[in-house]
Amino acid sequence: MVLGSPKKKKSIFRNIAAIIVVIVICIGIVASFLLYEQETAMQRSQVMIGKVGNGVIGYMVPLYSYPNPATRYDDLIQLKEKFPNVPMGVIMNLHNGPGSASDPLIASYINKFRAAGILVLGYVYTGDANGSSPGLRNLLGSDSVNGVGDYNRGVEQSVTAWASFYNLNGIYLDNGPSGNADSFAPGYPGHTVLEYYEAATEYAKENFDYTLVFGNPGGGPGQNNSGAFVGSVDVINSIESAQLESPSQVALFTTRNGGSSANWSMIANANPFPPSVSYLVSIRNYVGWIYVTDATAGATYQIEPSYQISTLENLAVIDATNSTEVSLFSSMNRFDIPGSAFGAMFEMLS
Repeated sequence: MVLGSPKKKKSIFRNIAAIIVVIVICIGIVASFLLYEQETAMQRSQVMIGKVGNGVIGYMVPLYSYPNPATRYDDLIQLKEKFPNVPMGVIMNLHNGPGSASDPLIASYINKFRAAGILVLGYVYTGDANGSSPGLRNLLGSDSVNGVGDYNRGVEQSVTAWASFYNLNGIYLDNGPSGNADSFAPGYPGHTVLEYYEAATEYAKENFDYTLVFGNPGGGPGQNNSGAFVGSVDVINSIESAQLESPSQVALFTTRNGGSSANWSMIANANPFPPSVSYLVSIRNYVGWIYVTDATAGATYQIEPSYQISTLENLAVIDATNSTEVSLFSSMNRFDIPGSAFGAMFEMLS
């Protein structure tokens, strides 16, 4: 059987080569798009962190429930889409930490959060197995006693597990410092509690390029001395109490201890109403992140506040009066594909 003349053979090879070029270009476009999406999500996150403070308050949600059903997760994404200029973050807690292995559903939602511009922090407790005694869990190596709730991991091991399973923005160090910064840290022999949290923060940032580390001593005003730890983490959640504290109390246990409003956070539960615009205005120079819910203390981290949308509406009002918008897309509105590639393709097809 004769395949045909040399001209026909050349035409066939030319068409095959053209198809290969088209496939290569399509792969390049897809790869560029995926990289674009990843970089855009990272830039959104950076902008959100940079916006907090100077009168702008972000919404940081302790998300300690599995997405089954996924309503709570989906609602947060929809809220972020509705209020894009309000900084928003979530604290993921799957099993007193990241769990035993990567979960595809969780990984998918983390990527959705980040794509929407929501910061994602991974929960790591730093006290003993019962959640007290800051600095008691081993910072280095495994811990079969105080890390029993997190698969016998030490703190650095838990941070590493989060990074290996999921694509996060940062870490949330719970059961944090609420006493003397110079006291001895059992989980980091020969070092102080302050040095313990400085080391944990440094480990997370230097090894995994995390941009945000929260520390949570919690407790109501008068129950902590969080100011001694300014600088060890990026943000200190210094108030974790029933209902909203007065502005004077919020000030007393945040910026009056040091740092700026961007370095402080607060949680209020069992609050019958969302924080009003006037209340948010009264505290916006003292805290950079807030979470308020009408759920009781035991359910604060498991269920969605009934008035969550109202909280976001009010945050959007005060944030709009204090934020400077940043364009993320001024230099990212096209894909640069070498013209020579198109030229070669059309030359082959001609």
